[in-house]
Amino acid sequence: MTNRRKLRQAARKAARIVGTWPAWKRTILLDSLKATNSYSRVPVRRSTKAEGES
Repeated sequence: MTNRRKLRQAARKAARIVGTWPAWKRTILLDSLKATNSYSRVPVRRSTKAEGES
């Protein structure tokens, strides 16, 4: 059995299990897969100049 076939079987099994869950529990699962921020964070970069120089 190939890895792809095993993966598909596992996905079908998981879908059957999750399908039996109540809606509120499925919503929590779906929300946990989303990114926590809707925007990108600007990276903080230290200045290449030493402090006190202008």
